[in-house]
This record gives sequence, C-alpha cells and structure tokens, in this order.
Amino acid sequence: VLGKFRSLPPTGTPGWVLKTTTTHGRTFRLAWSFSPASMRFELGSLKTVPWTDWLGSFGGTDPLIDGDHPRNYPPEYPPELIQRTPYD
Repeated sequence: VLGKFRSLPPTGTPGWVLKTTTTHGRTFRLAWSFSPASMRFELGSLKTVPWTDWLGSFGGTDPLIDGDHPRNYPPEYPPELIQRTPYD
C-alpha cells in the first residue's frame, strides 16, 4: 500500500494506490477507489503515482493513509514531497 490519495485518475475520486509485483518480477501500480456516482468500486492501473495528492505523512500512525512503509518507497517520492513532509 503506497497510501491514500485525494484524487486518482481517471475519475478524480479519492482512493488508495497499491504497488504489487508478480512472481515474474513485473510491477504494477493499482488505483483502488469507490465512486459515489456509480456506487461501484473502481480498480485501474497507473503509469505514474499522483504524489501531489498523497494524504499520508512519514511520521503518521495510520498505515492505510500513510502507506505500509513510506520510507521504503523513495526514490519514487518526488523531491518536493520529501521536502514538504519532514521525517520524524
């Protein structure tokens, strides 16, 4: 779990981004959200993670919002996010 995001493409609804790796080493970034308009869960593949909409923090206590181990994901975090979010 990379964490909770304010807005995920293509619908702009809030949700979570999951990073998964297959047994053959292929990595996927999946966007999982709930659309109130259609009353359905949505699952899609992301080429890039919308880090500017990340709702977590490095010093947080909620792994569903922060991500399970957020410090393990750099260099995926863009530098401006790391600067904005202080390490504890």
